[in-house]
Amino acid sequence: MEITKEQHIYQINVENCAKAVLAHILAEPSISPEIYQRHQEGLKIAVEAYNESLYFPKNISEEEKFTISLVKVNHPSFDYWFALFISTRKAYEVPLILDRYYRGDFGKIDNFIGRLQFFILLIIERQIPFYKVDIVNSIINWLREVQNKNDKKNVDENLKEDEVDLIKTDLDFEDVFDYFKALHFRLEEDNRLTLEEVDDLIYSNFYFKKRQEKIQRKRFNIKIEKQLLVNFVYQFHLNFDKNPYNNKLQEYSNFLIQNFEIFKNNKVASLKSNFSKSPKRFNPLTKK
Repeated sequence: MEITKEQHIYQINVENCAKAVLAHILAEPSISPEIYQRHQEGLKIAVEAYNESLYFPKNISEEEKFTISLVKVNHPSFDYWFALFISTRKAYEVPLILDRYYRGDFGKIDNFIGRLQFFILLIIERQIPFYKVDIVNSIINWLREVQNKNDKKNVDENLKEDEVDLIKTDLDFEDVFDYFKALHFRLEEDNRLTLEEVDDLIYSNFYFKKRQEKIQRKRFNIKIEKQLLVNFVYQFHLNFDKNPYNNKLQEYSNFLIQNFEIFKNNKVASLKSNFSKSPKRFNPLTKK
């Protein structure tokens, strides 16, 4: 049947879908006629059940009937028909189809990712008798890509929510860099920041009259005792940043929380109350 203007190529018509499934079964030489007949009978029942669940107005045309018969994403049998449909497509089409349904191009689908992982893949595995390994692999690869994008989006959003105003020290970049470069030169190679990371740390947190465009803040994974790093930042706040302003301690507490993995679960109030506490041992970062 010709596709009407109301149907996108990736929308599912149950009768066409059933025919495509049967054609794939018939093309598999290892599938016996008995198995083919069993699936033929099962699909006939499934198509009839779906059509009976719809309301067809009187005197409806075949074209209108075809459009109404397109599987709605909120229909109870959507997962079943979607599993059958995607199993009959080319592997390269899989991410295109999944993108369309994930975006909600044919209607909003609640928890599409979960249903794809725990229901649709299971239907493909258990109810599709022909070869579908490439289809399954394409679905799994798409799921991984979406998960990676979502993880990155969550990290970026969390960092954005955590942003505070830039620290206004009245110092030049060179002065701040000269102090914080200790995070590179005074730590062991496996524990320190690179000079590029020190540069990023400063430009994403401090305000300068002559400055490049602000860059996105990120957390660095530096391996050092917490109290040593707190003391290092405190000494800068006390002896270098002479600019008096409200909430100065809070800004430097936020600086630690927002920029270093070891502080990401700390509370501002707790850091503020311990900011001036001296470390129990020699601090390599503040040595003369």
